[in-house]
This record gives sequence, C-alpha cells and structure tokens, in this order.
Amino acid sequence: GDCTVLMASAGADIQLDTRDSSQPLLLLPQMGMVTGMVASIALPLQTVITTAGANVESVVPALGGYLASEMNTTAPGQIRKFNMDGTLDESFTPISAMGNIGLAISSDEAKLFVAVMNGVSEFDLTASGGTLVRTINVSAHTSMVNGLCLSSDGSMLYATEAGWTFNQTTYQIYQKETSARLMAITLADGTVESLLPDMTPDHSPNGCVVHPDNSNLVYMVNMWHGVTAWDRVNGNVEVSWGANIVTNT
Repeated sequence: GDCTVLMASAGADIQLDTRDSSQPLLLLPQMGMVTGMVASIALPLQTVITTAGANVESVVPALGGYLASEMNTTAPGQIRKFNMDGTLDESFTPISAMGNIGLAISSDEAKLFVAVMNGVSEFDLTASGGTLVRTINVSAHTSMVNGLCLSSDGSMLYATEAGWTFNQTTYQIYQKETSARLMAITLADGTVESLLPDMTPDHSPNGCVVHPDNSNLVYMVNMWHGVTAWDRVNGNVEVSWGANIVTNT
C-alpha cells in the first residue's frame, strides 16, 4: 500500500486512545512533547501535552488523562500523570523507574507495565499513584527493554529490544553486537520466551502491537526494517506492505 508521512519525527511507542469512539487519537511521543493525532488523519495535529519532559518515551491513556514516561538509563526517570487538558496532575505521585520506560496499560486501566533495565515492572494503579507488584526479569535474554504491548485479553505481554541503534553524529543506523529481541511474557506465571532468532538481520523491533483477535500475533515497528510480524507459535509472518515504511537514513 501507499504511505503518507504525517510527521517528520515520531517516537515508535505510538499508542491508540479510543476513549472517545467518535474521535480516536494516535498518541505520538516527541522529545519535549506528546502530540495527539486523529486516527482518521484529520489535520492539523493536536498537541495534547506541551511539557511532558525532555526525554518523553511513551504515553498511554489512563485515569481520565495520560501517563507519560521519561526515559533515563543512568538514573531513575519518572512517569507522571497529565490531565486531559495537558496540565500536570499534581495529586498523582510520580512513579520512578530506570530504563527506556516504554509503557503498556491494561484495558481496565488498573495495571501499568513499565520497561525497565533487565525487566518489566508491573504496577497497580490508583488515582493517586502506582504500587509495584513485581518485576519480571528478562536478563537471560537482554539487559535493555524498549517497547511493550499487551494482548487484548490481558494474558500476554510482549517486550522489544531493537538490537540496532544509530550514530548520533551521522544518524546512520547500524546493528549492535547484542541481538534484537521480541520477548513473550505469560502474565499468569511470569514466564519469558525469546522469539526472534539470535542476531537476526531481518527485525529491529522498537514499538509493537498485538493483533486484537490473536494474542500470539505481534506487529513490530522497526528501527530499520519497516513493519514486520511474528507469530508466537508459527514464527515469521509476511507483511506485504511492511517494507514500504522504512527510514531513508
């Protein structure tokens, strides 16, 4: 299919806000802001939070507003709550976590999952903050966790590590010495399964989304490989249009 560029720069942790069924929004984390875009591609883009943090990584609709995370891999970053009008909700105690801090939230908004160093942390949410329930260790597979996505039935959580990065001077993308990962976490017992082949040259997953009717099928937004898909049972799934969405860096 054809692709239309709507924004020159967007974080890969794109989330869908469907609370208003007549006007669903795509939430696009940006350095210094979080912008909302109508899914019907009505323009101009709408800015919903103007001061989410210099390193805002992920945002999810939650608790009558938004939860936005600030990436920090050397010290704890914060997950803060913003009201629907974009103002900071000072009644919500920020949640501290260290890592890329990708976010996923349960459909009832009672559980928040956070990508941290060596794992994924699960929090119980209330209007005033979050309580850590457990941290699922994935260090047997990777020390870095980037994006998260949750199946619609809440049974499976998927976590990504791109395995690729870019030169901050030339912006050239290249493969790291550590492998890209797509990990499947069974939330009932916390078991972790690494799905992609080691040092795969065909995937560089950053963000992800689970098919709404198949908790085993995951679509990945890649740093270098456009959009690819993987089935937890059957392996690689061809996405005929996926290669059309590739950076020209």
